Amino acid sequence: MDYLEEINVYLLNVNSIFIVKITITFILTIVTIILWKRLRPPEESSKSKARENIEDSDEELEEETSGQELGLMGKIKSAKLREMEQKLSEEQKTQENEIQKQQLAAIFELLKKQQEELNAEKITEDDFNAQLKLYR
Repeated sequence: MDYLEEINVYLLNVNSIFIVKITITFILTIVTIILWKRLRPPEESSKSKARENIEDSDEELEEETSGQELGLMGKIKSAKLREMEQKLSEEQKTQENEIQKQQLAAIFELLKKQQEELNAEKITEDDFNAQLKLYR
C-alpha cells in the first residue's frame, strides 16, 4: 500500500501542464514512428528496378554532375532542361551560349572585384568554372 500512496501523493503534487506535455510528447513520438514506417523509401530491389528504367538518361546526368547523387527533383529539372534545349534551334542555342558566357564573365569580374575589396583568397577562372560544373 505504501507504493500506491506514494504515487497518489506524486500525482497530487505534479502540475497538470507537466502531465499534458508528457502526454503530447509520447503521442507525437508514436505518430512519428508510425509515419516513418509508412513513408520510408522502398527497399533496394524496387530502387534497382526504377533505375533500370531510366538508366540511359541517368548516365548522361551522372557524367554532367561528376558522380554526385542528385535528388528526384534535381533529376526532373535536369530532364526538363535537356528537353527544352533540344527544342531550341541552332541559332537560339548559339545565342544562349553567348549570353551565358557574357553573364559568367560579368560574375567572375564581380567576384574578382569583391576579392580585392575584402582581401579574400584569389580565385582563378579555372576554379570558378570548376565550381560552376558542380551546379549544372
